[in-house]
Amino acid sequence: MTKETERRLAQLQMNSLIKLTFRQARRVVVFTVGSAVLVTAAVLIAVPGPPGWPLLPLGLGILATEFVWARRQLTRIKDGAGGVAKRLSSQSASGR
Repeated sequence: MTKETERRLAQLQMNSLIKLTFRQARRVVVFTVGSAVLVTAAVLIAVPGPPGWPLLPLGLGILATEFVWARRQLTRIKDGAGGVAKRLSSQSASGR
C-alpha cells in the first residue's frame, strides 16, 4: 500500500468516526430534550394548573425524529385523536 493510499484510508476512517460521533450526539440531545418535554407534560397533568396534554405529542414528536418507538406511539395518538374527533363531530351533528 502506498503512502497516499494509507493517507486516504485514514482520512475516510476519520470522516466515518466524525459522522458516527455527530449522530450519537444528536440522538443524545434529541433524547434529552424530548424526555424533558414528556416529564414536564406528566408533571403538568398531575398538578393543578395549565394542562399538559398538548405537550405529550410535542415530546413524542421530538423523540420521533430519532426513535422508531416514539414514531409508533405518536401515530397511535394521532389515530386515536382522529377517532375522537369523528365521534365528537357525529355526536354534535346528531344532537342538532
